[in-house]
Parts: sequence; structure tokens; C-alpha cells
Amino acid sequence: MSKTTGISKLAEMVILQAMEDLYSIRHSPESIEYFQGEGFSTWAKLAGIEGQSKCRLTILASQALSKRTKKAAKKKPVKQHEIALVH
Repeated sequence: MSKTTGISKLAEMVILQAMEDLYSIRHSPESIEYFQGEGFSTWAKLAGIEGQSKCRLTILASQALSKRTKKAAKKKPVKQHEIALVH
């Protein structure tokens, strides 16, 4: 494996991990920051992802976040004052 191929594979893995992290409550803030900032652009370039492919990945990340946000809204936590009303 050449040095370029190794860097490209590493960059792809970083991007895939960031996509997976969008679904994690613990890691999604960092993942969102990654996709909105220079991190994604830098790693995408190293992976050889440009133009439409880069745009598609950004859209996929946005859709994943949207689905996660909608799912979280359905699981609205019970607030303390709502618990008090039940008793």
C-alpha cells in the first residue's frame, strides 16, 4: 500500500466515523462541528472526495442529524414539574 493510498483510506475512515457519531448523543456535537468546519473539507480532500460527492456526503450527514433530532423529540423527557402533577 502506498503512502497516498494509506492516507486516503485513513481519511475515509475518519469521515465514516464522523457519520456514525451523528447518531451518538455523546459525540454528535463534535460530529456536527466537524461537518460544519474545516475538518470535513480537509479530510474529504485527503480522501479524494470533491465536488458532487462531497456535497452528497454533507447532505447525508444533514439528513442523519435531522432523523436523530426528530427521533429524540419523540422521546421527550419527562420534566420534573410534570412528574409532580402525576402524584
